[in-house]
Formats: sequence, C-alpha cells, structure tokens
Amino acid sequence: MVITLRPDATVDFADLLDFCAQRMPYFCVPRYLEVLDEIPKNVIGRTRKDVLRNRGLGGSAWDREAHGYVLSR
Repeated sequence: MVITLRPDATVDFADLLDFCAQRMPYFCVPRYLEVLDEIPKNVIGRTRKDVLRNRGLGGSAWDREAHGYVLSR
C-alpha cells in the first residue's frame, strides 16, 4: 500500500494497520506500507497502478512482519 502525507504530517504504521484491521478482512490488510511524495496519476486524475506495479517495493517500504506486527484473524 502506498500513501501520501499532508505537509508536516507523520504516520505510525502500526496505528494505520490497526485502523485497517478493524475495517478489513485480515487477508486484505497490507503487508507493506510505503510513503510517497506523490501518487502517479494520468491526465484525468486516475491512479497509474501500472507505474506503481512496475516500480515494485522501494527501499523505504515498511514490512509489518519484519517489525513484528501480528494480525489476529
């Protein structure tokens, strides 16, 4: 999952996953989280998912399993 932040905002990835886990089935909660400056969009404003897929995981991606975050089913 990629996200963008408002200027001067911060994110706690564990809190974000807690929020997702309360509202999504466990298998939909993302394993990797990454903050981008800007999400790529086409000329009409739709997200360019192909660009995101092709770039893959960035070096700054946060892995919930590597950080010990455990989802309950």
